[in-house]
Amino acid sequence: MEDKRPSKNIVPPLFCWTKMGVESGQSLNSIISRKEMERSVGNGLFCWGIGNSLGEAPKLALSGNKGKSISVLFTKMKSPPKKIDVEPGELALWLYYRDESGRYFDLPEHSLISSRALTPQGTPKLTHFALMCKSDDPLREDSVPLLIDAKRIRNYVSSNSVGYSQVTSIVSYDHDANHSELSKSTYEVSFKADLYGTGFLRLVEPITLTPELLKLYEAVCNSTKKSEWKKGIRLLKNAARKKTSTSTSQYDLLGEFQPA
Repeated sequence: MEDKRPSKNIVPPLFCWTKMGVESGQSLNSIISRKEMERSVGNGLFCWGIGNSLGEAPKLALSGNKGKSISVLFTKMKSPPKKIDVEPGELALWLYYRDESGRYFDLPEHSLISSRALTPQGTPKLTHFALMCKSDDPLREDSVPLLIDAKRIRNYVSSNSVGYSQVTSIVSYDHDANHSELSKSTYEVSFKADLYGTGFLRLVEPITLTPELLKLYEAVCNSTKKSEWKKGIRLLKNAARKKTSTSTSQYDLLGEFQPA
């Protein structure tokens, strides 16, 4: 069977680019460790929370990529973290996503997505987003020897340059000989994954972490064994669901995925 995955050592012509840094009061190292545990428990599947919508770009990219997988390249943010990311105040837990028809679904049971509970304006944060990713390789910093030249990148749908403030985008990459050398606007790729399923999820119905839920949440984040994660995430989500009346469809858009 033909391997449709792009080479690990070449920047693909089409990919999802996301910049990562301090989030919800957690250091980047802590976030990566938590996501690696999630990936390990989930047979390679993990959810990566993002703050901005990707619109129709993931669907168009998947349709136009001729059956090939779309890589997600993770790079570190160059700008210092915002105060609200370092000191977010209350946190929110996300358990559900909504499809295009408006139906609600449960996120994979082993996944853990959180964010700050309030917007920069101090109002409740009602929307969040996530990349659905899969990787057979552990998530480790600097595990992929790749450099991204931001000058060669364009938004996939609009062909416009990627704005400095754009944290996550579906992009095309120009390997044209006109750029014989890398510019000064380069980013080192820390690690990579592939988009899984629809690739992009719109999250709904956040649950603010009460002191009780926060204690359970921190226990999951501090898990060092798969068994601890599985037990902790089950306790956290069961307790969180008691605080919401949200009902979800039984049909799973993500497929027949079952974590180990």
